[in-house]
Amino acid sequence: MMTRMNRVKIVVAAVLVVLLIVLMVQNRSEVVTRLLFAEVKMAQSILLLLTATLGFGAGSLVTWFLLRRNQKKKALQP
Repeated sequence: MMTRMNRVKIVVAAVLVVLLIVLMVQNRSEVVTRLLFAEVKMAQSILLLLTATLGFGAGSLVTWFLLRRNQKKKALQP
């Protein structure tokens, strides 16, 4: 059975996905992106999706490292 908090998390995630889709549909124009010495032309929606994916991945990695560190600390305590 789903708890109330799980339902809230699912609703929030769904709203965020819908907002991301709306942003992508509205931003289809081509932009030039410069990263160090490289210059890339791509649709702004692809750039938004790439940025959101990288941000989600970075947040997931930080969370994973912090949880792992806390588990190691708890395991070392008598």
